[in-house]
Amino acid sequence: MVVLVIFLALLAGCAPHPTAQHRAVSASTSRPMPRPTRRQQSSARSSSAASAPSPAGTTPAQTASSLQRLTMWSPSLHKTWPYAVYIPAHYDPARRYPVILVLHGMDGDYTNFFQLVDSKTILDTEIAQKGTPALVVFVDGGNDFYINSPAAAMDTAITQDLMGQLQKQFALAAGPDQHVVGGVSMGGYGAMSLAFRHPDVFHAAFGISPAVWRTVPAAAQARMPAFLTNGQWDQARWNAAFPLNLVTPALVRRQPAVYLASAKPDTTVPVANVTSFAAALRARGLTPTVALADSGGHNVAYWRQALPQAYAWSLDQLKK
Repeated sequence: MVVLVIFLALLAGCAPHPTAQHRAVSASTSRPMPRPTRRQQSSARSSSAASAPSPAGTTPAQTASSLQRLTMWSPSLHKTWPYAVYIPAHYDPARRYPVILVLHGMDGDYTNFFQLVDSKTILDTEIAQKGTPALVVFVDGGNDFYINSPAAAMDTAITQDLMGQLQKQFALAAGPDQHVVGGVSMGGYGAMSLAFRHPDVFHAAFGISPAVWRTVPAAAQARMPAFLTNGQWDQARWNAAFPLNLVTPALVRRQPAVYLASAKPDTTVPVANVTSFAAALRARGLTPTVALADSGGHNVAYWRQALPQAYAWSLDQLKK
């Protein structure tokens, strides 16, 4: 009997205690999750930030469109350089906007496009119709034909200094397919030169009454410092810089879009110069669009008429 009692006591002591077993299971199932490490927390924040676009530039959001007159220091020109920017309605620095650079003609300046022509109203209308908001920059080019020359490094100032400044100030879309350059008269020449020389920056160019003379009028030569040597007209320099020389097989493969407009009665840059330029582009493999008006001249009245279509064409290129 004593032996049986001892055996039962030993058997009871070897069995697990129900309460202890329950505590062990409870502890296992209710143990708190480990806290994420700093690296895991940082990774989660980065992933969240990457999913939403971040604001770019220093220009704040705005509801209405505006036109801002600005200045910057240009290392290439060694001077403080003015320019103006049209900012579309509902500008949001978290978006990215294409850009159109617009170049004035000889003896003009960047203000011509909003003092002599109401570009702001035109752009408001065209952007509303096209649904393609864009930044539009009015460039001051002196009489330097927008090329690099002993007179001024205007090409470099535009493609490096100005484009770099715009990237700091605005939410600028990257890539040549988001950049158009255009202009009137000398600015039309400059637009062709810049687009053909820098297809990595611009993919489209428009020229209204472009100064693509086969023979430059003597009356204009003295006012074109980019093509003077010791104060004298240098025909060889004009020939060497002519935009057609930049239309290489490599450029043709990229197929930059080109728009040319002129008034048939223009006597400053006779329309035959423009149609000849267009024919030469086609012969080299490009496909320019040409718009010829039956009336008008080489003047602001015609440019007011032609700019809306040029702006609309530019916005269409940014949609492609």
